[in-house]
Amino acid sequence: MKRKKVIIALLIAVCLLGLLALIAINLYMVNYSRQYILDDDSVKDLEAEYIVVLGAKVYKDGRLSLILDDRVKASVKLFEEGRVPAIIMSGDAQREDYNEVDPMKKRAIELGVPEECIITDTMGLSTFESMKRLKDEFGVDKVIICTQEYHMYRAIYNARKMGIEAYGYPAEKIDYANQLQRDIREAIARVKDFILVLFTT
Repeated sequence: MKRKKVIIALLIAVCLLGLLALIAINLYMVNYSRQYILDDDSVKDLEAEYIVVLGAKVYKDGRLSLILDDRVKASVKLFEEGRVPAIIMSGDAQREDYNEVDPMKKRAIELGVPEECIITDTMGLSTFESMKRLKDEFGVDKVIICTQEYHMYRAIYNARKMGIEAYGYPAEKIDYANQLQRDIREAIARVKDFILVLFTT
């Protein structure tokens, strides 16, 4: 009985430590990245090599999810300011039955971006991989990232820890369905990427 109580106490202690670590890492990452998120006024004075749009769900018929469509719209709005010459669409296009980047590119062209100003990265399988490839494959030094604010903190953190001068221009704030689930997944993903950055950069 005594041994069982000790085991239970240890399990509770481990769970509490894990929860504290999750909270601490999330607070650190958000506070670190917050200063690099731009609004409409501050972004007008910033020049960069590329705008980067991070992929999200695309439906089987090629339609962008609302979240992804808002990211593309934000990138087009920023592109139209004329201070950033090209957009990188980074997402998953490694399966025959699923492609994020081609529909992203098509949507940006529909909204007025010249095709020659759009670059596609078909191996952006995660936020971490997208940022790593910006540095390793594209040799990028300075970017403006377009995604939702809840996701922006992690993207900026990853990029800057990899040596990229990254800023964020968030998609317009709206209430998305199932946002609480996304927030929970994002909190866990921040811990995962914190560890990846710590041991691989």
